[in-house]
Amino acid sequence: MRLFLAVPLPPELASRLDPAAAALAARGTWNPVPAHRRHVTFGFLGERPAADVPAILRTARAVAAAHAAFGLDVAGVGAFPAAGRPSVVFAEGRAGAEACGALAGALAEALAI
Repeated sequence: MRLFLAVPLPPELASRLDPAAAALAARGTWNPVPAHRRHVTFGFLGERPAADVPAILRTARAVAAAHAAFGLDVAGVGAFPAAGRPSVVFAEGRAGAEACGALAGALAEALAI
């Protein structure tokens, strides 16, 4: 299985990205992801056997429980590998970005990703 750790965006935050998604779609350079599929990615785990999933979830839950809850807001969008022909479009974190990064770092260390 190809795995990554992610948390879905709350609907109100996900929908705030609609104007940027519509602008990219209008240029014909990107097929937007529906709001209900937008998420915060905390780490890519790569190919793993299905048998690893329970241990990964236990570890991720324990790491997340050790961090205080935080809010998250976005300030803009970016893309890679290039804005003209993006394969990934991302929202740049604003409020909560530091806490989000700390959690991602702790998850990466605990899961060796």
